[in-house]
Amino acid sequence: MDPFKGAKTDSQISSSPEAAQAENERRLFHLKTLYDVSRELLGVVEIKIILKNFLLMTLGNFGVVEGILLIYDPYSSEASRLVTIGFQEVDNSSIREGGIDFLANSNPGNKILTDEERRRLKFLPHDVDCVVCFSVDVDYAGVLGLGSKIVGDPYSDEDRDLLETLVNNLIVSLKNARSTAALKNAYEELAVLNRAKDKLIHHLSHELQTPVAVLKTSIALLRRKLKSVPQEQWQRTVERADRHLLRLVDMQIEVEDILKKPVAQNYHT
Repeated sequence: MDPFKGAKTDSQISSSPEAAQAENERRLFHLKTLYDVSRELLGVVEIKIILKNFLLMTLGNFGVVEGILLIYDPYSSEASRLVTIGFQEVDNSSIREGGIDFLANSNPGNKILTDEERRRLKFLPHDVDCVVCFSVDVDYAGVLGLGSKIVGDPYSDEDRDLLETLVNNLIVSLKNARSTAALKNAYEELAVLNRAKDKLIHHLSHELQTPVAVLKTSIALLRRKLKSVPQEQWQRTVERADRHLLRLVDMQIEVEDILKKPVAQNYHT
Protein backbone atom coordinates (compact mmCIF):
# COMPACT_ATOMS: atom_id res chain seq x y z
CA MET A 1 0.00 0.00 0.00
CA ASP A 2 1.41 3.36 -1.03
CA PRO A 3 1.41 5.65 2.05
CA PHE A 4 1.02 8.61 -0.29
CA LYS A 5 -2.00 7.21 -2.12
CA GLY A 6 -4.44 9.99 -2.86
CA ALA A 7 -1.83 12.71 -2.30
CA LYS A 8 -2.18 15.82 -4.39
CA THR A 9 0.29 16.34 -7.19
CA ASP A 10 2.81 19.18 -7.06
CA SER A 11 0.87 21.05 -9.75
CA GLN A 12 -2.30 20.84 -7.67
CA ILE A 13 -0.74 22.30 -4.55
CA SER A 14 1.75 24.73 -6.11
CA SER A 15 -0.86 27.52 -6.16
CA SER A 16 -1.11 27.47 -2.35
CA PRO A 17 2.10 27.70 -0.26
CA GLU A 18 0.14 26.81 2.85
CA ALA A 19 -1.30 23.72 1.19
CA ALA A 20 2.15 22.74 -0.10
CA GLN A 21 3.61 23.06 3.40
CA ALA A 22 0.77 21.04 4.88
CA GLU A 23 1.23 18.32 2.26
CA ASN A 24 4.97 18.15 2.90
CA GLU A 25 4.38 17.95 6.64
CA ARG A 26 1.92 15.13 6.07
CA ARG A 27 4.43 13.20 3.97
CA LEU A 28 7.15 13.72 6.55
CA PHE A 29 4.83 12.54 9.29
CA HIS A 30 3.99 9.39 7.32
CA LEU A 31 7.64 8.64 6.65
CA LYS A 32 8.62 9.20 10.27
CA THR A 33 5.77 7.00 11.47
CA LEU A 34 6.76 4.19 9.12
CA TYR A 35 10.39 4.54 10.13
CA ASP A 36 9.63 4.51 13.85
CA VAL A 37 7.35 1.48 13.65
CA SER A 38 9.73 -0.45 11.36
CA ARG A 39 12.65 0.28 13.68
CA GLU A 40 10.63 -0.80 16.72
CA LEU A 41 9.77 -4.15 15.13
CA LEU A 42 13.15 -4.80 13.51
CA GLY A 43 14.77 -7.95 14.80
CA VAL A 44 11.96 -8.78 17.26
CA VAL A 45 10.90 -12.43 17.02
CA GLU A 46 8.67 -12.76 20.11
CA ILE A 47 5.11 -12.42 18.84
CA LYS A 48 3.78 -11.02 22.12
CA ILE A 49 6.40 -8.24 22.06
CA ILE A 50 5.70 -7.51 18.37
CA LEU A 51 1.99 -7.08 19.06
CA LYS A 52 2.46 -4.91 22.13
CA ASN A 53 5.09 -2.66 20.53
CA PHE A 54 3.06 -2.27 17.36
CA LEU A 55 -0.13 -1.39 19.21
CA LEU A 56 1.66 1.14 21.45
CA MET A 57 3.35 2.81 18.46
CA THR A 58 0.11 2.91 16.46
CA LEU A 59 -1.89 4.41 19.31
CA GLY A 60 0.78 7.04 19.87
CA ASN A 61 0.98 8.03 16.21
CA PHE A 62 -2.77 8.46 15.85
CA GLY A 63 -3.32 10.08 19.22
CA VAL A 64 -5.45 7.25 20.62
CA VAL A 65 -5.48 5.79 24.13
CA GLU A 66 -7.48 2.59 23.54
CA GLY A 67 -6.66 -0.28 21.24
CA ILE A 68 -7.05 -4.01 20.62
CA LEU A 69 -4.83 -6.35 18.61
CA LEU A 70 -5.75 -10.02 18.24
CA ILE A 71 -4.17 -12.70 16.04
CA TYR A 72 -5.47 -16.21 15.47
CA ASP A 73 -3.35 -19.13 14.23
CA PRO A 74 -5.07 -22.53 14.66
CA TYR A 75 -1.83 -24.40 13.88
CA SER A 76 0.18 -22.66 16.58
CA SER A 77 0.71 -24.09 20.07
CA GLU A 78 -0.91 -20.88 21.33
CA ALA A 79 -3.78 -20.45 18.89
CA SER A 80 -4.56 -16.83 19.75
CA ARG A 81 -2.78 -13.84 21.22
CA LEU A 82 -4.54 -10.75 22.45
CA VAL A 83 -3.14 -7.38 23.46
CA THR A 84 -5.42 -4.65 24.77
CA ILE A 85 -4.60 -1.16 25.99
CA GLY A 86 -7.05 1.16 27.72
CA PHE A 87 -9.85 -1.41 28.08
CA GLN A 88 -10.91 -3.32 31.18
CA GLU A 89 -9.27 -6.74 31.44
CA VAL A 90 -12.63 -8.28 32.33
CA ASP A 91 -13.60 -7.78 28.67
CA ASN A 92 -10.60 -9.73 27.35
CA SER A 93 -12.21 -13.17 27.44
CA SER A 94 -15.24 -12.06 25.41
CA ILE A 95 -13.00 -10.13 23.00
CA ARG A 96 -10.80 -13.19 22.52
CA GLU A 97 -13.67 -15.64 22.03
CA GLY A 98 -15.61 -13.36 19.70
CA GLY A 99 -12.49 -12.39 17.75
CA ILE A 100 -11.44 -16.00 17.21
CA ASP A 101 -14.93 -16.93 16.01
CA PHE A 102 -14.92 -13.96 13.62
CA LEU A 103 -11.46 -14.67 12.18
CA ALA A 104 -11.99 -18.42 11.93
CA ASN A 105 -15.36 -18.31 10.19
CA SER A 106 -15.65 -15.00 8.36
CA ASN A 107 -12.41 -14.92 6.34
CA PRO A 108 -12.38 -11.09 6.40
CA GLY A 109 -9.15 -10.73 4.39
CA ASN A 110 -7.14 -7.50 4.34
CA LYS A 111 -9.23 -4.37 4.71
CA ILE A 112 -10.43 -1.56 6.91
CA LEU A 113 -14.02 -2.28 7.87
CA THR A 114 -16.78 0.17 7.13
CA ASP A 115 -18.73 1.65 10.03
CA GLU A 116 -21.58 -0.74 9.32
CA GLU A 117 -19.26 -3.78 9.28
CA ARG A 118 -17.55 -2.60 12.46
CA ARG A 119 -20.83 -2.24 14.33
CA ARG A 120 -21.71 -5.85 13.54
CA LEU A 121 -18.72 -7.07 15.57
CA LYS A 122 -20.41 -7.36 18.95
CA PHE A 123 -17.26 -8.67 20.66
CA LEU A 124 -15.58 -5.26 20.28
CA PRO A 125 -16.06 -2.57 22.93
CA HIS A 126 -18.27 0.32 21.86
CA ASP A 127 -15.31 2.73 22.08
CA VAL A 128 -13.57 1.09 19.09
CA ASP A 129 -13.85 3.52 16.20
CA CYS A 130 -11.63 1.95 13.49
CA VAL A 131 -11.08 -1.73 12.68
CA VAL A 132 -8.51 -3.30 10.36
CA CYS A 133 -8.59 -6.98 9.40
CA PHE A 134 -5.44 -8.59 8.02
CA SER A 135 -4.21 -11.97 6.87
CA VAL A 136 -0.67 -13.11 7.72
CA ASP A 137 -0.91 -16.48 6.00
CA VAL A 138 -3.45 -19.18 5.22
CA ASP A 139 -5.63 -19.57 8.34
CA TYR A 140 -3.43 -17.06 10.18
CA ALA A 141 -5.25 -13.76 10.55
CA GLY A 142 -5.70 -10.81 12.87
CA VAL A 143 -7.84 -7.84 13.74
CA LEU A 144 -6.76 -4.40 14.95
CA GLY A 145 -9.20 -2.08 16.68
CA LEU A 146 -8.47 1.54 17.58
CA GLY A 147 -10.48 3.81 19.81
CA SER A 148 -11.43 7.40 19.03
CA LYS A 149 -8.77 10.07 18.67
CA ILE A 150 -8.14 12.25 21.69
CA VAL A 151 -8.73 15.38 19.60
CA GLY A 152 -12.10 14.05 18.49
CA ASP A 153 -11.37 14.08 14.76
CA PRO A 154 -12.60 11.14 12.66
CA TYR A 155 -10.16 8.85 10.86
CA SER A 156 -9.42 10.43 7.49
CA ASP A 157 -8.60 8.67 4.21
CA GLU A 158 -4.95 9.59 4.80
CA ASP A 159 -5.11 7.96 8.25
CA ARG A 160 -6.54 4.83 6.68
CA ASP A 161 -3.81 4.70 4.02
CA LEU A 162 -1.13 5.06 6.68
CA LEU A 163 -2.82 2.47 8.88
CA GLU A 164 -2.90 -0.07 6.04
CA THR A 165 0.81 0.49 5.42
CA LEU A 166 1.62 0.05 9.10
CA VAL A 167 -0.37 -3.19 9.20
CA ASN A 168 1.60 -4.44 6.18
CA ASN A 169 4.76 -3.93 8.25
CA LEU A 170 3.17 -5.86 11.09
CA ILE A 171 2.36 -8.73 8.73
CA VAL A 172 5.99 -8.94 7.61
CA SER A 173 7.18 -8.99 11.24
CA LEU A 174 4.71 -11.74 12.15
CA LYS A 175 5.79 -13.84 9.17
CA ASN A 176 9.43 -13.47 10.20
CA ALA A 177 8.58 -14.42 13.77
CA ARG A 178 6.68 -17.48 12.57
CA SER A 179 9.61 -18.57 10.40
CA THR A 180 12.01 -18.09 13.30
CA ALA A 181 9.77 -20.16 15.57
CA ALA A 182 9.61 -22.93 12.95
CA LEU A 183 13.41 -22.98 12.67
CA LYS A 184 13.74 -23.06 16.46
CA ASN A 185 11.30 -25.98 16.69
CA ALA A 186 13.14 -27.83 13.93
CA TYR A 187 16.45 -27.30 15.72
CA GLU A 188 15.00 -28.55 19.01
CA GLU A 189 13.60 -31.63 17.28
CA LEU A 190 16.99 -32.24 15.68
CA ALA A 191 18.67 -31.88 19.08
CA VAL A 192 16.28 -34.49 20.53
CA LEU A 193 17.03 -36.86 17.64
CA ASN A 194 20.77 -36.32 18.08
CA ARG A 195 20.55 -37.12 21.80
CA ALA A 196 18.62 -40.30 21.00
CA LYS A 197 21.19 -41.20 18.34
CA ASP A 198 24.09 -40.61 20.76
CA LYS A 199 22.39 -42.76 23.39
CA LEU A 200 21.90 -45.56 20.86
CA ILE A 201 25.50 -45.36 19.64
CA HIS A 202 26.84 -45.38 23.22
CA HIS A 203 24.79 -48.49 23.87
CA LEU A 204 26.01 -50.12 20.64
CA SER A 205 29.62 -49.32 21.47
CA HIS A 206 29.26 -50.86 24.91
CA GLU A 207 27.51 -53.93 23.51
CA LEU A 208 30.30 -54.50 20.97
CA GLN A 209 33.13 -54.37 23.46
CA THR A 210 32.24 -57.58 25.29
CA PRO A 211 31.70 -59.95 22.30
CA VAL A 212 34.81 -58.59 20.54
CA ALA A 213 36.96 -59.23 23.60
CA VAL A 214 35.46 -62.71 24.11
CA LEU A 215 35.94 -63.66 20.45
CA LYS A 216 39.56 -62.49 20.43
CA THR A 217 40.32 -64.60 23.50
CA SER A 218 38.36 -67.60 22.22
CA ILE A 219 40.08 -67.64 18.81
CA ALA A 220 43.51 -67.31 20.43
CA LEU A 221 42.74 -70.28 22.76
CA LEU A 222 41.38 -72.27 19.83
CA ARG A 223 44.59 -71.77 17.83
CA ARG A 224 46.67 -73.05 20.73
CA LYS A 225 44.47 -76.13 21.26
CA LEU A 226 44.45 -76.98 17.54
CA LYS A 227 48.23 -77.04 17.18
CA SER A 228 48.20 -80.83 17.53
CA VAL A 229 45.64 -81.15 14.73
CA PRO A 230 46.74 -80.91 11.10
CA GLN A 231 46.52 -77.24 10.06
CA GLU A 232 44.68 -77.93 6.80
CA GLN A 233 41.73 -79.24 8.81
CA TRP A 234 41.03 -76.02 10.73
CA GLN A 235 42.97 -73.15 9.13
CA ARG A 236 40.22 -71.97 6.73
CA THR A 237 37.57 -72.00 9.46
CA VAL A 238 39.71 -70.05 11.91
CA GLU A 239 40.77 -67.55 9.25
CA ARG A 240 37.11 -66.96 8.40
CA ALA A 241 36.43 -66.32 12.09
CA ASP A 242 39.35 -63.86 12.12
CA ARG A 243 37.93 -61.95 9.18
CA HIS A 244 34.54 -61.58 10.83
CA LEU A 245 36.22 -60.57 14.08
CA LEU A 246 38.12 -57.83 12.19
CA ARG A 247 34.81 -56.57 10.79
CA LEU A 248 33.46 -56.27 14.33
CA VAL A 249 36.62 -54.46 15.43
CA ASP A 250 36.33 -52.03 12.50
CA MET A 251 32.68 -51.43 13.39
CA GLN A 252 33.64 -50.72 16.99
CA ILE A 253 36.29 -48.23 15.86
CA GLU A 254 33.77 -46.44 13.58
CA VAL A 255 31.28 -46.19 16.43
CA GLU A 256 33.93 -44.69 18.72
CA ASP A 257 34.90 -42.19 16.00
CA ILE A 258 31.27 -41.11 15.64
CA LEU A 259 31.07 -40.53 19.39
CA LYS A 260 34.15 -38.32 19.28
CA LYS A 261 32.83 -36.06 16.48
CA PRO A 262 30.74 -32.95 17.25
CA VAL A 263 26.97 -33.27 16.75
CA ALA A 264 26.92 -30.82 13.82
CA GLN A 265 29.70 -32.74 12.06
CA ASN A 266 27.87 -36.04 12.54
CA TYR A 267 24.70 -34.47 11.10
CA HIS A 268 26.39 -33.14 7.97
CA THR A 269 28.27 -36.35 7.33
